[in-house]
Amino acid sequence: MNKALSPDFLEHSYGKHCQQYGREILSINNMAKIFVKEGTVNLLSEKQVIVLAKMYTDYMPDENYPKQYNALDKMFIDVMKVLQKTRGGQEYVTGHHILSHHQRGDIIICNDHKGSPVRVDKAFSEIKFGLLTKPIDDNFWIALIIANRNSFLNSGVPSGYVSSKLRELNALGFYAAIVNWNIYSKMEGENEKNEYLNNLIKK
Repeated sequence: MNKALSPDFLEHSYGKHCQQYGREILSINNMAKIFVKEGTVNLLSEKQVIVLAKMYTDYMPDENYPKQYNALDKMFIDVMKVLQKTRGGQEYVTGHHILSHHQRGDIIICNDHKGSPVRVDKAFSEIKFGLLTKPIDDNFWIALIIANRNSFLNSGVPSGYVSSKLRELNALGFYAAIVNWNIYSKMEGENEKNEYLNNLIKK
């Protein structure tokens, strides 16, 4: 990690400008931030991280933003709508790129210590886009990963990509759970979907 993020190595391998860095450099940087003691390894600057994050992340699906969404995006929007309806409104559910080296963002909700929904609509408004995000207080912060049919092995075990995302989110202080395409897409009606999501949140 230290060598891969050294300025000399980066310039020799990719060139002088961070726009030429591959996603792998952002991944190495963020994993170092999460798992390696601060001050013991080279890191990208905040400016470089933000530039790369804007290059390598997708826009968050939004039903109010007209776009040709794929099936996974539509599922993301559907999960958001179900949660908004059951938790008290749009202000209690948000989408955010907690991990900027992953292309897709996740759905974020929060419960207090009594299990009641907490507003999250402005939770990350002061955080610069692209920087790693930790929970802002000691409430129960949940990150829901919307996983498509290709996110699981034949055995049903999450793929390495999804498993690593779970591990990274948990290490940052979130409770991470997977919304499984193979299960959710077969459900009919909001009640069934809400029960499934609540079971994920309460685990």
